[in-house]
Amino acid sequence: MEGDAASVLRVIEDGAWPLSGEQRAPLGTFMAMQAVRGPDHRRSMQYIAAQMTRLEVEITGRENVKQWVKAHCGMEVDDDEADVVWQEATRPGGPPITIAPAEHIGQMLYSAAGIVPHSFGDHGP
Repeated sequence: MEGDAASVLRVIEDGAWPLSGEQRAPLGTFMAMQAVRGPDHRRSMQYIAAQMTRLEVEITGRENVKQWVKAHCGMEVDDDEADVVWQEATRPGGPPITIAPAEHIGQMLYSAAGIVPHSFGDHGP
């Protein structure tokens, strides 16, 4: 990917503009991946996941935490464990959530695929 983008950047440096569709695609892909690959993007994913989990647990209600854990985690919890889940999940920052590298990579590919068609104004009819 980087090599293809570097080739296009050399073409631009040599004065070629506008780019052809064949040139825009690798450069757009490279730019889109750069926008979503860093640690800030992963932190944003973790923040959004924590906030959505917090909202979901709050809407589910304290009395239904055991069922929520069973449905989302596939495990049974007792009353004490349900209290811990409730406290963790409903704190202002939401529960501690870590996005695995593989999940981040999958999200990068998904996000980049949505960005690329809009690169350089080439987004279809």
